[in-house]
Amino acid sequence: MKSNSEIIFLGERDHRDPLCRFYFDSLASQLSIRGKTFRWISPKEGLNALLDLSAQYVINFFYKDVDAIEAIKRLHSQKITSIGFCSDVESYADYQLAYEVVDAFVCPSLMHLNVLQYVYELPIYVLREAIDPILKQVSDRKFTAASTNVAWFGFSESYQRSMVNLEPVIIEALQRKWINSFTVISSQSIRGSLPAEFSFVEYGVEKFEDQIQAFDFAILSHAPLDLHLNTLMKSPNKAISAIVKGLIPICSDTPNYRLLMDEVQLGSYLFHSQGDLERILKDLSAHLTQEDIGSKWRHANEIVHSLYSAESQCDEYFRILDQIPAQMNELRTGCSPGVRLYNPPGAEIKLRFYLRQQLRKLKRKFGF
Repeated sequence: MKSNSEIIFLGERDHRDPLCRFYFDSLASQLSIRGKTFRWISPKEGLNALLDLSAQYVINFFYKDVDAIEAIKRLHSQKITSIGFCSDVESYADYQLAYEVVDAFVCPSLMHLNVLQYVYELPIYVLREAIDPILKQVSDRKFTAASTNVAWFGFSESYQRSMVNLEPVIIEALQRKWINSFTVISSQSIRGSLPAEFSFVEYGVEKFEDQIQAFDFAILSHAPLDLHLNTLMKSPNKAISAIVKGLIPICSDTPNYRLLMDEVQLGSYLFHSQGDLERILKDLSAHLTQEDIGSKWRHANEIVHSLYSAESQCDEYFRILDQIPAQMNELRTGCSPGVRLYNPPGAEIKLRFYLRQQLRKLKRKFGF
């Protein structure tokens, strides 16, 4: 990739969108620090009118942004490299429009990469999500025997997909005084469905940093209660945010949480079942009394800032830009089969049943 290529972030800048913050906001902050040329462009502005069609550009967009995809399709310049930033993998069909215009995909984990590579014959890279830019670094954190205020935070649908089976264990922990409190930080839509024993705080981007600092531990789960692969393979960004703000995350033993917790040496706070979580919560006070939990947190925090900083993310981004041309040439030399997406068998059965019904009606009506 030529060093003089201008970098474009194509999309509506939304500070409330975590994906925008974890990727585009963090990259833009580093590009500014490093004196690199970049621009934010809304797809509604029209790329042809804003870009010098003889210049080189790297255009970054989110894979589900239909307006950005259409803007790239209308672009007359051939001197662009387009990169689709990925998150959820709920359906291959969600990626089809982006696949038509993209030169490479970047995704948050190796598991995402492996799933996408089964179908899409183009360069795909792992680019870790950075520490949320709205969170300021905590310099130190002290834990005492009473430090057992616990929280969960996130979108309400994430709670429904992964947390409801843990409610009886958390209620027992509250009743037996293993923990002082359990608070859900989310949108109002979930409030009415929470157990009476739980506290609730309404999430707000501007307030979140202050909200989360009131707690000592976070229970986080990617257990796929919805039986969806996408839930299982979610990125560990919640655990990263928890550590950055001075909390110890207690995480489900699912692939990306396992990878992070091993990296930060907090593997003893992984749970594989309700019984595992019960054991961890029951022993919290003992661990707080007998171990230097503050030292464990400081060590984890140092590793997180090393691996998931905006600086390290930007370094990796430029390594990816350097690799894309060579990998694209390699793929062009091979035979790239057309993408065939999966059609659920049930849909075909329903169609055959519908056609047989219509055929019987025609026979009755016309007597053949």
